[in-house]
This record gives sequence, structure tokens and C-alpha cells, in this order.
Amino acid sequence: MLWDSLSRNLGDQAIGPCLLRLARRAGFERLAPVPIGAPIAESFDLLVIGGGELLHPPGHPYYDLFRVPGPHILNTVGTGGSLDAAYLSSYRLVSVRSEADRQNLEGLDHEVRVAPCLTVLFDRVAEAGEPIELPAAAVGVHLHSSSFRLGESAQVLEVLRQLGDRTVLVPFTHYNRDHEIQAVIAQQLGLPAPLPIGTPDQAFDVIRRLGALVTTSLHATIMAYIAGVPFLAIDYASKVARFLRERELSHRLVASFAEVGSRLDLLRSSSVEWQDRLASDRRRAGDLLDAILAELEDASSRRPRRPRSFTRWREPAYARQSHALMMRTHELYGLRIAERLAHGYDRQRFEGQAGALQAHLRQVEQELEKAGDYARSLERRLEQPVEVPPVEVPPVEDRTGDESP
Repeated sequence: MLWDSLSRNLGDQAIGPCLLRLARRAGFERLAPVPIGAPIAESFDLLVIGGGELLHPPGHPYYDLFRVPGPHILNTVGTGGSLDAAYLSSYRLVSVRSEADRQNLEGLDHEVRVAPCLTVLFDRVAEAGEPIELPAAAVGVHLHSSSFRLGESAQVLEVLRQLGDRTVLVPFTHYNRDHEIQAVIAQQLGLPAPLPIGTPDQAFDVIRRLGALVTTSLHATIMAYIAGVPFLAIDYASKVARFLRERELSHRLVASFAEVGSRLDLLRSSSVEWQDRLASDRRRAGDLLDAILAELEDASSRRPRRPRSFTRWREPAYARQSHALMMRTHELYGLRIAERLAHGYDRQRFEGQAGALQAHLRQVEQELEKAGDYARSLERRLEQPVEVPPVEVPPVEDRTGDESP
């Protein structure tokens, strides 16, 4: 199985284990992860490729790795725009995760199935671990560098204040350094530190126990969707809009975190209304899983025939190095956003303190002005001549002849 197993993204990390666990439960012990960096063309006759947003126009050393010709299986892959997909004509099975992704495949003479990412079945294979403590009816918030614009940092704080002291910060896309960004926000508001989430299983366990979730991640959205947790999703990438639009849930999409405050009614448990859609998604995903396993069963019963197109395929060089550079760019950008955010909040605090000092100084100046006015009035009164009225002294009675003692 070949998927994006390198990115520090809990969504990407959930895709592989989900299919591996489902397949092994069905008895396919030989389905194994492909170590990216190993020679693919020389080692494997049949690949299950995906899911994740892996199909991009040719030219990227990392994503070209997933454009392998041959009798393979494409598993609910997303697309990064329109692309020449003629090479997929030799595939045993082709499936994408949205109707828009199907329309992006050009020049393809092959049936294309549309089914949700198989992680809609993740709750069936999620593994228990040490639970992370949460407050009752906690509101989870996942923010990264695409959740808001820096000029909206004050609005972000205001929305978080509206959500209240039950707010917990949920890192999910570690390659975006969302933990660092959320830590700055937590310090500013006096919230607890971001939750120590390290695996997809931990993330799902946290999300399913939340009272509500606001997220900037497709797979965090999917986890809330399958757990029946009310959510709002930030429209940071077209894949999120595609997922919600095709399930008639576009009203749960907001342009940025600053708009969450106007949609708080959708974070109530009474707003959950997608049970029928979820049941349909589970059926479609289950049917696709059965089809994938049937292809694997058929392939394992035959002697592999490696087509010439597969043997002639030139594996892209420096795929791991290209991926590392791409991830480093994301990480540096996330760190810079965290620094700018911290600087902005510090500046707001200092400006607030300076404003308070200036107001106090104006008050002191006003008091001094009043004191000066009073002193000047006293000086004027002292400079005026004082007229002393004459005092009449009564005559003193002469008691010299008085014989009384």
C-alpha cells in the first residue's frame, strides 16, 4: 500500500492504518505499507495507492511518486487540479473521493468510482489508548496558519471568548506547527495548553468525546462527521468544500475562524442531522473496500504479469528529499505565523497598557490643572487689600464707689 506516510498530518496518518486494519481483519495479512524511498518498480507488482490528495500534474518529485503505471488500484484519491490521467487506464480499479476529483481526470478511458475516503470507517478499527482528559461538553478548536488572517487576530480571541472556558485546543496537522500557533493563543487567553495528541487513534478518541469541534482539517472534519459531533469547518482548501458540498453540509463551512461567532447555533448537539448521509457513505465505502479486497484476492491467485509500461516507468529521484523540503517550508511558515501572532498580541497588550497610562496621565493633568486654577485664585485673593471695619468698644462702667464686695 502506497500512501503519504511521511507527512506529520494525523489525517494522512489515519488513511494507511485504516485500510491496513480493515484488510487484515478480512484476512489479507500480506498487505503491507510501501517504505517510501525504496525502489517501487523493482519490488512490487501490485500497489494500492492512496487515499489522500496525491494526484497532481506531473513535475513534482514527491507527488510523481504516486503516478505509477500498471495494473494497480487507486483508492479514493483526491486531486490537486486537472491532470492527464491516461496512465490510469491500465489500473484494475480507479476510485476518487469526490465528483469534482473525477472531473479532474482528463484523457482517462476507465470506469471511475466515487466513494468517500475509507476513513469514514475509522471508528471500526480505532484502537484504544490512554485517554486524554477533557472537560465535560468540551468545544475543540483546531487552528493552523490557514484558519485566519493575521489582521483577524483580535476577532479570533473574541470568538474563543464566546466559546467559553470549555474550549480545548486540538493540534492535528503537526507539519503546520499548529501546536505552536495554538500555544500562543492559549497563553493570550489563559486557556490550558494544546492537547498532547500524537496519533490518529488519540485524535479520534478526543474528537468523539467533544461536545463540538471547529477545525481546519478535512480528516478532523471526517472524524467529527462519523462520531456525530457537531462541527464547523474552515474553508482553507477546496477538498473541505467538496466533502461538505456533496453531503449538503455547506452551511457548516466558514471562510475563516473569525466567522465562527455567527454560526454558534451549529455547534449545538441538536444541529446534528446527517445520520442518513453517513449511513450512505458507510455503505459506499464498504462496497469499495469489498471491491478492493476482491481485486487483491484475484491478483494473489494469479502469477504476476508486469506490464512493459510498468517496467519502463522511471521512478522520480529525490522523492524523500523533496518531501522533506516541502514539509520544512510548511513548518517554517507555521512558526513565523506563531511568532507574528505572539508579536501582534504583545503589541496589542503594550498598546493597551500605553493607552491606560495615557488616560491616567490625562486625568493627572486635569487634576493638576484644577489645582493650578485653585492656587491662582488664592493668589488673586491675597493680592487684594483687606478692609477692616471699625470696632466699637463699649464704655467701661466706673464702679469706684460701689460698696459691694
